[in-house]
This record gives sequence, C-alpha cells and structure tokens, in this order.
Amino acid sequence: SLVCASLMLTAGAIADRVGRRTVLLFGVVIFCIGSVLAAAATSIAMLIAGRAVMGLGAAASEPGTLAMIRQIYRKPGPRARAIGLWVATAGTALALGPVVGGLLIALADWRAIFWFNLALGAVLLVAAIVYVPKDANLLPKGGLDLGGFVFGAAFLACGAFAIIDGETAGYDSPGVITLFVISGLALVVFLLIERVAKVPMIPRTHMGRVVNSSLLVNFAMYFGIFSIFFFTALYLQEVLSYSGGRIAATFAPMAITLIISSIISGRWVASVGPRTPMVVGCILAATGIALTDIAVVRDGGTFDIAVALGIAGVGFGLGIVPTTTAVLSAVPPEHSGAAASMVNTARQVGAVIGVAVLGSMVISTMTSDLTARMNRLGVGDY
Repeated sequence: SLVCASLMLTAGAIADRVGRRTVLLFGVVIFCIGSVLAAAATSIAMLIAGRAVMGLGAAASEPGTLAMIRQIYRKPGPRARAIGLWVATAGTALALGPVVGGLLIALADWRAIFWFNLALGAVLLVAAIVYVPKDANLLPKGGLDLGGFVFGAAFLACGAFAIIDGETAGYDSPGVITLFVISGLALVVFLLIERVAKVPMIPRTHMGRVVNSSLLVNFAMYFGIFSIFFFTALYLQEVLSYSGGRIAATFAPMAITLIISSIISGRWVASVGPRTPMVVGCILAATGIALTDIAVVRDGGTFDIAVALGIAGVGFGLGIVPTTTAVLSAVPPEHSGAAASMVNTARQVGAVIGVAVLGSMVISTMTSDLTARMNRLGVGDY
C-alpha cells in the first residue's frame, strides 16, 4: 500500500506521455511478477519485497483504468455511469478479497493467494490487450517532470511511512519526526518545482475548488471505509469471537449497498451533476459510521451492526462516484492519467492514514486502560 500510494502520481503523469494503455499493461505484468516473488518467498524480507513489487504494479495499472474511462466516454452522462460501475467493481473487490483469501488459505495455504493473483493477472493481461483501445490525447513525450516525480514520491512515501511507523515507535520518536520533516521539506520543494515546470506533473491551472474539494471528500471516504472495515472486523473477531463466516455475513450488507449505490450514483450524477449526490453520500456515510459505533458500544447483535454498516455502504457508494467524476471532468483529456492518479492517491493515502492513525489511537487507549486496571488491582508498579 505504501509503494502504491507513493508512486501513483508519478505513474499517472508518465502514462499521459508514453501511453496509458502501455503503462496499464506494464503494471499488470509487474503485479504478476510481484505475486510470483511473494508466493515463492522463503523469508519475511522476500515476502515484503514481493508485496512492494506488487504495489509498484498496482500504482502503474490502477490509474490507467480510470484514465481509459475518461478517454472512451467523452460525454459527462455516459462517463458518470461508467465511473459508477468502476466504483461498484472496486467495492466488489473490497468485499470479495477477504472472503476469497480466506477460502484459499482454508483449501491450501497463504501462498495460494499469490498464485491466484498470478492467474487472475494473466487473464486480465490478455483481456486488456484485446479490449483496451489505443491511447489518444497524449502529451508530448519530452519534458518529463523528473523533479516532481522524485519529490512528490518522497513526500508521500516519507509522510505515509511516518504515520505507519509512529503507531508502534511513537510519534515523538526521532526517526518518525525525521520522516515527517523530510516529508514536509519534500512537499515544499515539490510545490516550488510544480510552479516553474514547463509540463508539471499536476496541471496547476485545473486545481481549482471543485477538484480540491472532491479529492478531500475522496480521501475522507476511504479513510472511513478502511477504518470501519478494519477496526469493526477486528472487534468482532477479537472481542466478540465471531467466526470468519459470521464476520463476512455482518459485512455483507455494507458490500452489497456500496455496490448498488455506486451504480445508482453514476446515473444520479449523470442527471443532476456531482454536488447533490456527494453531499447526500457524506451525510449517509457519517450516519452509518455513527450508528456502527453506537451498535458496537452497546454490544449490539449481528443485525444491528449489519444494518449500520449497510447504511454506511450506501453513503460510501453515493459519495465516491461524484468525487471521481468531478475530478476527471475538470481536467482535460491529455491529463487524464494525472487526474486518475490524484483520485487514486487520495483514496490510497486515506486508507493508509485511516488505519494507521486510528490504530495508534486504539493501541494508546488499550495501553492506558490496561495500565489503569493493573494499578487498581495492585499488580506491579505501573
């Protein structure tokens, strides 16, 4: 996830110059190679390296799928409906990933997950070669923004890793503070480079209020999705001792409503524009998160938690489609790779930060609560 989030902007900007279809296919190949490395891993280091290679492949391939939608569907209405299907597909993957992974582990072992990825990647590579059209509206190949590539990736990588590492090392540790400082300096240099670059990685003339607010909402949506998904599942498993099947059943309404509402949102955006669906989606997502919290705190049963998660899923589906549509529509076709990368980077960073920051809060709360309980019981000197 860290590699993927760090390199998406770079991959999208390169795709606008050398070809989005080319970079997409290259990304799928790299993802398959990373899957082989992970499946054949004989150590934790090799497994992590394989996962990093998979992240590189994902960074190259995923933005290309959105960029090609921008190229194929030139009219706003059909484009919004296509993006609705794109988000629904992503929601389906989010829901099926843990289920399929669990089944593969039950039938074989953890290596089967990566061999499955290889087989799926090979099928998708053939399908992409056959069905994905050739590129159009490319930027000139010269004038790559190398400074922007380096410092943009450094800003994202150091910042995201500092947040992740701070969860265990502590946010006041010298290493984490150093990473935050490097990330901040890299951001300053990146912004300065983008102001003077002839062909900036991010088209600054189109970074207006609509694009910025849409990216912020997209970040918040995926912050919420991955946070509620990860921590609710952890609670159900570790505290309530739910089985894997019962956890999957509890989350099924969220997955189903996210998929259905994404398709509906695409049609809604096509008819009224992105603003109203975006606002309604944010309200329903917040309501679903709040209701989930209430159900968990009160030790609600499976039904109560499932209903709350289902409401959150409706909000997520309604809200993500208009944010994506707004960004792709505001940026010209020749920068569609960069636009798709911005959307996916906001999504990926939201997921990484959501789990890391809230994970740190969970650990801090558990530690202080345990310390207080131990002191009350007079066990040791805490």
